[in-house]
Amino acid sequence: MSAEPRAKFQYNNIMYASMGYLIEHLTNTTLADFFRDRLWHPMGMKNTYLHPDDALAKDEDLAHAYYWNNDTEAYGEIPWSDERNIAGAGMAISSVRDMSRYLRHMLDETGPISKAGHKAIKRPRVVYDNGDHIFDHPVSYGLGWSHTVVENEDTWFHTGRVNDMISVMLIVPSRDFGFVFMMNKASVVALESIMSKVFSYLFKTDPGKHRKIEEM
Repeated sequence: MSAEPRAKFQYNNIMYASMGYLIEHLTNTTLADFFRDRLWHPMGMKNTYLHPDDALAKDEDLAHAYYWNNDTEAYGEIPWSDERNIAGAGMAISSVRDMSRYLRHMLDETGPISKAGHKAIKRPRVVYDNGDHIFDHPVSYGLGWSHTVVENEDTWFHTGRVNDMISVMLIVPSRDFGFVFMMNKASVVALESIMSKVFSYLFKTDPGKHRKIEEM
């Protein structure tokens, strides 16, 4: 290790991948089945999967990310990634509608996660950002959820990036507000613009106040 435990924030997807393997070992099932049966379906998330093949088998219409080919001067599709070996780190394929259902459970702190479980995943454990980006205050990390304060109100969020696609989900419990968006291009400029407009709408602030966001 390059630092003592709890001494320095060092995000590591490998640890989440390891937890995925541990779940499969302890439950004697696949991680995809565990998430589907224990979390997603009980939450009403019927169109969420862990692997592209599972989604395609249900005739789901999957989005593609694209790249610009300088030789052909045309856009090309980026193949879907099916990284089963690190699926525990975040390979979920979902929709805005399903993720809205997920956020409803996060706001209401309802099952299948217990009240104690909800408190545990949201409890800040380590500060990893000093707040000089889009947020007003330092940002802390819990168990998947990041916590900060925006306009004096507690805010939790999580970002993801896979295969040049990005997604962001955010909740402000005091306003019973949840927000999720997904893009098939990892554009920090677009992300900054959208988040700025969301905060401006929610908190009735100047649209230019929350403009600066870290690169994902």
